[in-house]
Amino acid sequence: MRPVILCEIGRAHIYDRKLEKMVWILIPVVLLIGVMYLLFAPLFVEVDSEIGLFRIRLHHIASAALRLTASSLIIDLNVAGWKKPIDLLGGREKVRRKELKENGAKAKPIRKQRKISFRRVLAVLRSFKVKTCQVVADTGDMPLNGMLYPVFYWLSIWSGQAFRVSFNDENEVKLNIENNMARMLWTYFRTS
Repeated sequence: MRPVILCEIGRAHIYDRKLEKMVWILIPVVLLIGVMYLLFAPLFVEVDSEIGLFRIRLHHIASAALRLTASSLIIDLNVAGWKKPIDLLGGREKVRRKELKENGAKAKPIRKQRKISFRRVLAVLRSFKVKTCQVVADTGDMPLNGMLYPVFYWLSIWSGQAFRVSFNDENEVKLNIENNMARMLWTYFRTS
């Protein structure tokens, strides 16, 4: 009876080692797949003035939408189901600085920032692809609209997007731009 139990314990020990090896192989593979997904997941910049949408979205993982209210400017963050509104005009930083002065605590030292060349910034901006660009503009001045009409016509032919001058008080912008982290990093490091 005893040898059978030892044999079963030995087999269980062998299976535990195989399972442990499989876990040590599986963890890096899952991490690699996650990193590759983040690198190649599309990053969208969406603007639609008709419905008041100003949003940056990383596929279905995260988004940041800008919302204007009567007295404040709010960013709605949504990261994998976690939602957090941040009021940009709330004045929270000023209160924190006053508390630090009152308590006698020292503020954190300012770090030296790296300078990024204008050429690199321009190269990264060029890596974005414009999927949709529709601009309808009315200045309210009929002669100026007439002068802008050929410019907007030339822009729509040159860019292949919809640029239009309106003569009946319409102002609208629809913009959908796409990129991914891999393309941005590639152009950043490729540019000297």
